[in-house]
Parts: sequence; structure tokens; C-alpha cells
Amino acid sequence: TVSVLYWTRFSMRLAEVHVGDGSASWARGGFTIEQGNTVRIQNVAIKLQGEAGINKLVFEGDTGVQGTCNVNGVPCEVRRPVAAETNPLHTNGITSMDHIVMFTMDIQAVVRDFQDNLGIAPTRGPVPLFGRTMAFYRVGDAFIEVVTPSIASLDAPGATPIQRTFFNMISKNCAGSKKAFMWGFTFQSSDLHRTREAFLPHAGEAKVSSQSKQRKIFTVRNREIGISPTMAVIEQKAHKL
Repeated sequence: TVSVLYWTRFSMRLAEVHVGDGSASWARGGFTIEQGNTVRIQNVAIKLQGEAGINKLVFEGDTGVQGTCNVNGVPCEVRRPVAAETNPLHTNGITSMDHIVMFTMDIQAVVRDFQDNLGIAPTRGPVPLFGRTMAFYRVGDAFIEVVTPSIASLDAPGATPIQRTFFNMISKNCAGSKKAFMWGFTFQSSDLHRTREAFLPHAGEAKVSSQSKQRKIFTVRNREIGISPTMAVIEQKAHKL
């Protein structure tokens, strides 16, 4: 069951992420598939249903907020806490979810929707970081990383190459609109070498993370195994946001 301390520390927990992929693709990636086409990563259940990509976020909390809503166009649901399920072993060695990434062209709208619709404020940010503007929401074991361009247009005065790269990437996936887009996952592994070996030949080289210099990370060429959201795996370590 979920402890009182757990819910005192986190008023809202990410309980489910709905992804419109087939279970065979995730099984091919070394994930254990449970009944109901579910992949459980620690206390977060990935439900394989709906449209391609990450199509819905489900939260649990005692903030008084219940029912369906959206965050800058991303469908969400809030329900009361239930007992956590047992976390299965995955042959790829993944142990937990580090974070999921949300792209938006309007980070203030995301902050406003999280506050108004879910009753939560950023743990950190919005703040300029690594060529873009970011906000972080701790939602239980994982966190949501919200990313928006730090420039208003490609021809912004003094724009750096990395700022232009992120503007292109985010505006393309948000179709130039003000709506958010769920980009993908970063999972954790206690044995990054073993996990990367499990994903070969669909894994990139392990390198030092740009955001956490003490940890290494690698990307998975997710579409080669039929998984629609982007995916990366980072060395397991507690976060301090």
C-alpha cells in the first residue's frame, strides 16, 4: 500500500501513462507485459491503448481534484489513490521511470493548467536551461519535464545554434500551435551496461548526461522495435530538484 509519508511528500502521483503501441513491440524491447496490456515500471503503469504515442496521463492524489481534464491539450485524468501494484522484473534491466518529456510552445499555459486543473505547481522553473526553457514537476517516483523554446523565432537576435535546434524540434512536434506534445520517456537502470546490451542493436552509445554530469545515458532507436514514444535510459540515482 502507499504510505502516509509518500502522500504527504507528493500531493499528486503519476499512476498511468497511456501509449498507443502493440504489446509485441514492448515485449521485443525486453519489457514484461502484464494482464491488460500493461507494462509496470515501479509505481507507474504504462497502458498500451489508444492512439500512437503518449495519449493520456493518469494521476492519483488527495488534492480534492478528481475527474478528466487536460494540460495544454494533453488529456489527463485524476483519481483517488489506490494500493500500488508489485513491480515485475524486466529482462532489459529497467528498474524505474526517471521522467517523461512534454514539448510545448506555451510553457505558461502548461504551468497554468497544471495549477488550475491538477492543483500542482512546478518543483522547479520555468527556467532557461541547456538552450531551452524548462519546468519540472515531481509526481511521485517520476517527474514531468516540460520543455519550450527559449527564443520566439528562428531569426531571433543572438539566437544560438542549440536554441534554433530546439525551436525547430519543438515547433515541428507541436505543429506550430500552442498545444503540448508528449515526446517520450527516460527510464532508469541500476546496470546501464547490461540494459544497453539488452537493447542492441537498437541502442546508441552511452554518454555523460548533459543535465546530470555524474550519470551516463543512452538513447533507444525506439521506432526500430515498434515503440512510438522516444526512449532513453539513464543510470539510476535519486534526484534533487
